[in-house]
Amino acid sequence: ADVTELFDIINGHRQDSYPQETRFKVSELIERIVQKRYPWEQDELPGKWALVYLQPGPDGGGIDRRIPFPELWFNNNYQVFTRESVTNIG
Repeated sequence: ADVTELFDIINGHRQDSYPQETRFKVSELIERIVQKRYPWEQDELPGKWALVYLQPGPDGGGIDRRIPFPELWFNNNYQVFTRESVTNIG
């Protein structure tokens, strides 16, 4: 139920399009999902994933962006996963 609710909230949104109340709900859902430690197959991860929500990591860090793209409303952000690496595209 939590995974479906999270998907319904974030599907089709950009990371800067959430009101604060929705951000609290998304963070809460992410935390509950992480705590459940659902099994997943590593082969399901490779591909191009749209970045639709940015949450600080455990140490307060976000995405490591070393690509010289400005933070403009029309930029689409993606992460491309392979079995060995993640590439952030701004």
